[in-house]
Amino acid sequence: MRTAFILFLSFLLAACVESEVPLSAFAPLAPDHPLIGTWTVRNEKETVYLHIGNQEKTLHLLEVEIDHKGTLKSERYEAISTSLASGDYLSVPMRSGEKTTYQIWKYRVSGEGTLTFWPADNDFIADAINKGWIAGTVQPRTVIPKVLLTADQQSLQRFIAQHDAKIFIEPTTALFRINAAALPREATGAR
Repeated sequence: MRTAFILFLSFLLAACVESEVPLSAFAPLAPDHPLIGTWTVRNEKETVYLHIGNQEKTLHLLEVEIDHKGTLKSERYEAISTSLASGDYLSVPMRSGEKTTYQIWKYRVSGEGTLTFWPADNDFIADAINKGWIAGTVQPRTVIPKVLLTADQQSLQRFIAQHDAKIFIEPTTALFRINAAALPREATGAR
């Protein structure tokens, strides 16, 4: 599987589940939050770096890829990090014209320095909407229905916390932290 633009492609593939509201309001993370830093993954065709940090009053993700031919590509995202009893989540704004919806992703930062992402399971969310467990709409499409969660923020948080294990079942991406403290510092006075 190609890793180029890991988040961008993952967002597109999971674009069938969106929410009208994020899990929480935009807010920067604490400077020592485990999500902040530089993450990487590579295979024989490319190396991808994901820089995560605060910019102004929001969380930003900058994804940079360099492929085996030396071609550089980049993509930027805003995100909102939310911690619930069931885990940590990102609400990623998806803008289309004047309308903004949010994709909700679960993430976990392990003690070993691995960042793992899970997209929401389209089938479970669609079924939950059809059963009346959460407000939303399901629009049939040729292969996968488009699901829009219309619940308010508190209802969405309760639903996610209650059904986390059924919503986020298959991780799609794992990246590894670059330990900046282990990198050599820039030499001063070099000629």
